[in-house]
Amino acid sequence: MTLAIGAIPLPRTSPSAPGGIAPDPLRRKEELEQYPLDSLAMVGTLAQGDTQWALIRTREGVLHYVRVGNYLGQNNGQITRIDEGQVQLTEIVNDGGGEWRERQATVALKQ
Repeated sequence: MTLAIGAIPLPRTSPSAPGGIAPDPLRRKEELEQYPLDSLAMVGTLAQGDTQWALIRTREGVLHYVRVGNYLGQNNGQITRIDEGQVQLTEIVNDGGGEWRERQATVALKQ
């Protein structure tokens, strides 16, 4: 949706922090973004060429393959690194005052 001032349409934007951090309101949500991080379990990894995949199990037992760049959890968490023991991600969260900030989170391998 756009808002028009005179004849110049302006894109609708969301509030952002002074550094320009904000979730993309137009990005299509991925399936694992409907789950809280603490309800997801990393159960293994796979490698295909240079691509590292993590195996993530939902609380219903459904297994998903994710890689760097995919999103997890309910706080706009984008995967930044996968190693054999954990998935690291950067979340974009609202600080309660209308500003957005980044925070680091992990989903550890379940033994």
